Amino acid sequence: MNFNDGITKESISVYLRIKKDEVIWLKGTKFINVFKAKITPDKVRFYSPIEKKYFEGDFSMLEKLLGTKINFQQLQNLFLGQAILDVKNKKQNIVLEKNAYVLSPKTQATLFDAFFAIHPGHFKLNQQSIVNTLKNQRLDIKYTSYKLVDDEIIPQRINIKAKQEQ
Repeated sequence: MNFNDGITKESISVYLRIKKDEVIWLKGTKFINVFKAKITPDKVRFYSPIEKKYFEGDFSMLEKLLGTKINFQQLQNLFLGQAILDVKNKKQNIVLEKNAYVLSPKTQATLFDAFFAIHPGHFKLNQQSIVNTLKNQRLDIKYTSYKLVDDEIIPQRINIKAKQEQ
């Protein structure tokens, strides 16, 4: 994970475990443990042993970090290579582009535009983007590789880029 907010620039490895629909555990390391997080449908818990900081609360901290509203189900979908927005119950425009199916809702939401590039081999995402032009916010999530674990195809590498103009 690379983090750059204009003031702080860091690169760390992040390890992830998920108990589907119950809990997400994250651990960030850079030679030593930098942070640990436990996320449930109701709470976000974050601990940084280096800075000796602890946070327990709702999803507002993650929303600020990502620049968009997010809930547990959306975050879980993000980590599993699935769309963070509901694409099944809305009509989609579909275009074949760069060896991927690119979906975009026929009617985009009022506040943002969403785009999803789906791998034609395993139907998991190559990329998803949420763009709010009014607030100059953009969330791009790229899935650069997948692996097979217990008969499930899961992302092995995820690049998340959240941009917000100040």
